[in-house]
Amino acid sequence: IRFPALKARARERIDEVAARRGLTPERLADRLVPDFGLEPDGTLVLDYGSRRFIAGFDEQLRPYVADENGKQRRTLPKPGAKDDPEKAEAAYQRFAGLRKDVRMVADDQVHRLETAMVARRGWSPAEFRDLFVAHPLTWHITRRLVWLAEDGDGLTARTTAFRIAEDRSFADLADDPVELPAAAAVRIAHPL
Repeated sequence: IRFPALKARARERIDEVAARRGLTPERLADRLVPDFGLEPDGTLVLDYGSRRFIAGFDEQLRPYVADENGKQRRTLPKPGAKDDPEKAEAAYQRFAGLRKDVRMVADDQVHRLETAMVARRGWSPAEFRDLFVAHPLTWHITRRLVWLAEDGDGLTARTTAFRIAEDRSFADLADDPVELPAAAAVRIAHPL
């Protein structure tokens, strides 16, 4: 937001909403990431009438497009003469808007995850699954990170490093399955 007064007022309102829900502003922000109407797998079907394309995102939230046969394309083609004019134009504009919106959200999400890593902010396994693994957009970013499941305190504490596999399960360094203990705190592993 360009206007400092508006930005300050927005921050106050966000803090008020978070407090009413019993959340910190960061935890509220975790719950407010839009899904942009994406399918659960993080893709979007763009229907041109005579042709259909699948749009999705990589782990950097850069968009990609594939045709119905799965062949990757450099860009989404402009509507052609054989396409349904209304459907094709709507799909083309939808993709253009989606790219722009996701670009804005992506920067914010990366920054929020970096802040969470540095602050050692954690989530319960249920929150982690709902907010990061099952979310059609954030899972693209979170699957490229190394996560820690920290269970217990003091001498009995156990920390397990894991990643999110392509099928959204959890795997350790040896690619063996990992089950998250219900009482664990899930955190982003710090490089240091």
